[in-house]
Amino acid sequence: MRDDAGRDVPLAAFRGQVIVLNLWAPWCLPCREEMPALSRLQVKLAVQGGVVLPLSFDWRGAEGVKQFYAATHITNLSVLVGDAPNLQAATGMVGLPSTLIIAPTGEHVGTVIGAANWDDEATLNYLLGLRN
Repeated sequence: MRDDAGRDVPLAAFRGQVIVLNLWAPWCLPCREEMPALSRLQVKLAVQGGVVLPLSFDWRGAEGVKQFYAATHITNLSVLVGDAPNLQAATGMVGLPSTLIIAPTGEHVGTVIGAANWDDEATLNYLLGLRN
């Protein structure tokens, strides 16, 4: 994945944190609907040793993500872009949104296919419990 400046951002850079790796695109309606909740989740996880990584797959690249964030007033999520052919090769995922949950050890511990309720307290407790 790459940031908005085009620099590679290795997933290993986040080792030691609970990672919510959300695969999405600005043109995907269910993705658009869940982004505000992922933004709120980022606020909660950031102070607890976790991170939401919203990895966009869109032909417009970082610019499309920035436009979406500006239009929806999302200010605390990273701009990360991927490459659609690599999405399936790297994750086996073929649909958006999809979310991979990665423990601080780097182990893939869960997958969510489709939009999810990221505001759910039980979900937050599960994610925070992965730190132990």
